[in-house]
Amino acid sequence: MATDLRFRSVWRIPAERDAVRAVLGDVDGYAEWWPSILDAALANHDSGARGGHLVVRWPRAGALRLRLAPMSSADDVLAARVSGDLLGWCSWHLSTDAAGGTCVVLQQHVLLRRGALRALARIAPRRLRTDHAAVMRAGEAGLVAHIAR
Repeated sequence: MATDLRFRSVWRIPAERDAVRAVLGDVDGYAEWWPSILDAALANHDSGARGGHLVVRWPRAGALRLRLAPMSSADDVLAARVSGDLLGWCSWHLSTDAAGGTCVVLQQHVLLRRGALRALARIAPRRLRTDHAAVMRAGEAGLVAHIAR
């Protein structure tokens, strides 16, 4: 398995798009509702640039340390460049579903830069995808519960 990976996750959130966008846009609050996020911050730097970090609990590789650089995008998309243990980009695409809730599609295209992840991708590619799916399921459940409060 290559260390150049693409992931796609679809979340169904029973809440209005603007409410979901507000929570997903608040990176600082991710650790409050997403059990896999150990630490998160998005800040404006003195230079005017925005950037931040995420520390993600990964089932078999400890914690992933990621840096984020927000990218310009349409109103229904939140996107960022990713660096650190991964290199690439991720985006949230939000749309209203037929029931009035929100369909969130997360897309990621990343290169694995950390040795343990590259090894896992070579010897157990299904495990890597299973771990990613578990992190995403926890995020979806956490977001649903957070918005319902």
